Amino acid sequence: MEATKTQELQGQLKTSLVVRYGSGTGVRACQQEEVVHLSLQVMACGSEGLVESQDRFEPYRFHGSRRCGLELATLKLSEIASLGYGGPAVALRIPAIPWAQEQDAGLHITLYDQPKQEMACYTPPDLEKCRALEGSTFTLCMDGTLKILNGNELNDFKVGGCYYVSLGCGPEATSIANDIKSKVGLSPNPTQEFHLSLATLAPEWLPCHPRSAVALTATDEQKSVWQEMLVKFRHGDVDVGFDGFNDNVTTGWTTNAQEMKQAGEFNASIMAQIKNLTASDVEKQEKLQQQLIDVQKTIGFCKPVGSMEAIQSINLPDTDSQIAMKSKFEKLQT
Repeated sequence: MEATKTQELQGQLKTSLVVRYGSGTGVRACQQEEVVHLSLQVMACGSEGLVESQDRFEPYRFHGSRRCGLELATLKLSEIASLGYGGPAVALRIPAIPWAQEQDAGLHITLYDQPKQEMACYTPPDLEKCRALEGSTFTLCMDGTLKILNGNELNDFKVGGCYYVSLGCGPEATSIANDIKSKVGLSPNPTQEFHLSLATLAPEWLPCHPRSAVALTATDEQKSVWQEMLVKFRHGDVDVGFDGFNDNVTTGWTTNAQEMKQAGEFNASIMAQIKNLTASDVEKQEKLQQQLIDVQKTIGFCKPVGSMEAIQSINLPDTDSQIAMKSKFEKLQT
């Protein structure tokens, strides 16, 4: 029965091409309108628009397709646990987005996002061609593998969890995505793998989703405790022998975050120097720009955890320590 339900949820998903428009950034900042986002939005699982929620474990507002993702992730709990993300400390939650919930696009495959870096040099998708394709529907068969992706630690509180349960979309999605890209002037990438973020992994000891309706009235003190809960979920707590789920020795995720932070601070200092230059200081500006760290090339993205990945599993934190961690936070809330 469970296998049948899983097949129903991930097979033959209908998607619609969504286009968002806005002003340019970086070297195109003078452009008043261009395509800022292009994605395939899942059209399934009941509600296709935003829903309001009073559930303490859901964001106060989110796209209805998120519940479909959570349901599918729940059906794959044993597979998630086999990757090292199981036990009494782990809860599956609907991920919020790190900005206004009214902009939640739900389950979607991103084809293009406008670069936000100050000096970004880029070519956006063709505006008129995107308008002509907007709303077109496509059918995908989600036959890829499950993997766990590391979230941006700075967004843990905003998202309501630390890691993403991700389902690969398979070669059919890659083919459709590249066809769309070619039609709107973007370079296709036949090796790119697309995925859907089904759910976020959060500490079970969180008393509510940090972006829930209940959380909107929380005090700064309460929010501070919730933030600590998320940090401990990632990095552990020596006092109770809880190792946390980052497992840096295996994943390198903590090291990656530290290097990203250092690079970001360095780049910010360089940009501050560039801003203080006059228009005639062309040579100084070029020298400073050459010092900027290309984060993607120099540091790279975190490697995922999955049965078909280089990292096939992490070291699962001891069950007793997970229970001890939960007990510790329960006492803080009494």
